[in-house]
Amino acid sequence: MVGAGVMGGGIAQLLSNRNISVRVKDINTDALGGALREAYRIYSESVRRKRMKPFERDRKMRLISVGLTSDGMRRCGIIVEAVVEDFGIKQKVFRELGGITGPGTILASNTSSLSINEMAKVTPYPERVIGLHFFNPVNRMPLVEVIPADVTSKETIERTVQFARGLGKTVIVVKDVRGFLVNRILVPYLNEAGHLMEAGVSPQRIDAVAKRFGMPMGPAELLDHIGIDIAYKVAHILEGAYGGRMKMAALFEIVKEKKYFGKKSALGFYRYHGKKAEPNPGIQLPRPVRAISDEEILKRLIYTMVNEASLCLDEKVTSEPGAVDIGMIMGIGFPPFRAGLLRYADDTGLKNVAEDLGLLAVSVNRERFSVAPLLARLAANGQTFYPS
Repeated sequence: MVGAGVMGGGIAQLLSNRNISVRVKDINTDALGGALREAYRIYSESVRRKRMKPFERDRKMRLISVGLTSDGMRRCGIIVEAVVEDFGIKQKVFRELGGITGPGTILASNTSSLSINEMAKVTPYPERVIGLHFFNPVNRMPLVEVIPADVTSKETIERTVQFARGLGKTVIVVKDVRGFLVNRILVPYLNEAGHLMEAGVSPQRIDAVAKRFGMPMGPAELLDHIGIDIAYKVAHILEGAYGGRMKMAALFEIVKEKKYFGKKSALGFYRYHGKKAEPNPGIQLPRPVRAISDEEILKRLIYTMVNEASLCLDEKVTSEPGAVDIGMIMGIGFPPFRAGLLRYADDTGLKNVAEDLGLLAVSVNRERFSVAPLLARLAANGQTFYPS
């Protein structure tokens, strides 16, 4: 593991829990201590819940070692990079790793949105570079996205998929585009929540609508758990890649500047006291210009994801609607009883979805709600995402 943040500690814990020895490397001793604390915290929670004995926790913790040097990396079968989501820093790490490892070592990035192709270019063996995107919290989220670069070898892809499955994860292989699959579909949902707040709809109401639909938490609450600073960075990257349809809600900039980073800072869209959450009085919303119904809130949240998923299928980010639905159920908690995002759209009727998006394009924002070409074609021909 290169990078000893929360994700680095979580991935190290996952590996050690599968009885795999793992070395965590960072340039900062405090960060290394943080990775060990994160792994110990996860194990201690299992002990508290009586799912593990203390001696088992201690044995598994001994499988994690930490250090400031790159000693032994040449002999590693796979190195997972989980440093800060900054392209320049990640390129520097991959350039260094490429110089000290041989052609048998896979170099995998845990990036959530940055280009694997560009990382591969700075290494002497680009065919062994791949994306391996874990979701947070690593020990609970069952999904992993595997993202080959254009030059990644079949052997590297197969070894990486087997590695992830050996960790008990469900794997989807997706194309190297900004945001990959899950985050690319998720960001419009989170962003639309921001636009609704800018129209005067409270975070509590938006979250209540989403949870009544079946989401495990609403988008404002999810932003607080992800970390608003992290979500802001990813949303900014995707806006740069996809333009106006992913234009970030200006409210996110304001919230970030106030250092309302979410649950980790005890202030986000909610104020946190231990496990208790209440509205954050520092979030000032404008007076609504018009009444917005719960039905409109739900359609704006969910249909914007359907539209983006349709674009992903058209661009061959994945060719299977089933991969989209598995990704959304296991990656963001889309309600399983609805059988997946695209299955839900089929059940609703693609003609109905396309018509509602068209109305929203006129009444709310044309760029964010213009009907995706694939969705428009299917709706016009009376077809569905899944062959009937």
